[in-house]
Amino acid sequence: MPSTRIAGAVAVMSLLALGACSDYACSILESERRFPEPPATSYDTATFQVQIQSQSEAVEGARVTQEFFRITAMRPMLGRPLVEADYTPRPAGVVMISDDWWKTRLAGAPDTIGKTIQIDGQPAVIVGVAEPSFRIPQSAKLWIPKRLP
Repeated sequence: MPSTRIAGAVAVMSLLALGACSDYACSILESERRFPEPPATSYDTATFQVQIQSQSEAVEGARVTQEFFRITAMRPMLGRPLVEADYTPRPAGVVMISDDWWKTRLAGAPDTIGKTIQIDGQPAVIVGVAEPSFRIPQSAKLWIPKRLP
């Protein structure tokens, strides 16, 4: 019985042959070409206490591994996704935020990139705003680096 990975590649190639390749299906095929072995990626959901100026609120988010944004093919609307340097042993705190949280909490301010907010009492610089359709995990409003031991 073929693995799920091989079966998925066959399904995507079939879609391509029929001319019915969606952006998502094409991105899967492209990742198959670029990553012969799937990179380890994961996320842990969490509720973070976020403070902006004097206002504090609980915000759902995720701690994500280094390959997360590359594997999910997310393109930021503003700024950049988390990158390798954000996972070094002593990096500055960084965060990527969702489009809807950016619009509702920060009024869609164009100067959001580079602003510092407090997450669980630690400073974090906003480096990117996710594209509006990005919803992994579904309820996440922000993403921070997950540092593995």
